[in-house]
Amino acid sequence: MEFLTHYWPAFLIVLLLLLTPLGAFYAVPQQELFVIERLGKFVRIAQPGLNFKIPFLESIRGKMSLRVKEIDIPGDFKTKDNVFIKVMVRVQYFVLASKIYDAFYRLTNPEQQIAAFVLNTVRAEVAGMNLQDVFLHQDAIGTAVNQQLSQRMSDFGFEINNSLITAILPPPEVVDAMNKVLATQNLMQAAQNEGAALKIKAVLEAEASSASKKLQGEGVAAERIAIARGILESANLLEAGIAGVSNNEAMKTLLLTQYFDTMKDIGAKSGSRVIFLSNSPSGLKDAEASIMSFMAAQEGSIAAERGQHVITEHQ
Repeated sequence: MEFLTHYWPAFLIVLLLLLTPLGAFYAVPQQELFVIERLGKFVRIAQPGLNFKIPFLESIRGKMSLRVKEIDIPGDFKTKDNVFIKVMVRVQYFVLASKIYDAFYRLTNPEQQIAAFVLNTVRAEVAGMNLQDVFLHQDAIGTAVNQQLSQRMSDFGFEINNSLITAILPPPEVVDAMNKVLATQNLMQAAQNEGAALKIKAVLEAEASSASKKLQGEGVAAERIAIARGILESANLLEAGIAGVSNNEAMKTLLLTQYFDTMKDIGAKSGSRVIFLSNSPSGLKDAEASIMSFMAAQEGSIAAERGQHVITEHQ
């Protein structure tokens, strides 16, 4: 015992020197786990750090990484409207540390199994959608793949981190047709917008024209009322200022004055194209007779209308 007590450090060094070449000691890297078997039977999971195994009896059967891995899974699928498309699905997954045994022993090729589940799920989802819906609902397809895959692969010791639709590739002729349809729809929308703009412009112009004509008519009416009042006042002044002048004669004088004023204004303007008939005394007399006849006819028409209105009210 004294020998062992005094020389145990040297004995330990010799033992280490003998066991090291035999692979008794080994280191497990961070984010990795080693599967250890003894005579072909699973015994334990080696954790990161320095580990020991019995030479000749125990061996490292496999190494499992806990890092997140990615695989791209391509597939050909048929949509509801009978279009064949290529879809690329990217799956991110990792091994559960608590289920290393299942992940290592239950699946020979986990990536192949994941691809089979993914293709089956995407095929079921795409078969119920039209081509446009596939583009619109990429996230929904990815979510469905993630849910289905997580449920199935968790039993084998794998956790699905995410599933993404990274590419949807219809045939080139379908892409050309879709682009033409989209271009046609844009042209139709542009035409509708242009038509609506023209309609609004026409309505506004019509409203502006109506308002302008209304104001113009009110202005003309006010002008004629002012002229009529001026003529009436002038006739009254003539009748009152000159003894023996009747209202009819005063009106004739005013009409002749208006006639000469009009000729003066037209002659003062360049480019005038208004042509008067004879301006001789006989011509003036004829014009005077015509104007008076027209005024008499108008007065008779107004009087008849007033009489008819009175009869209607009595009835």
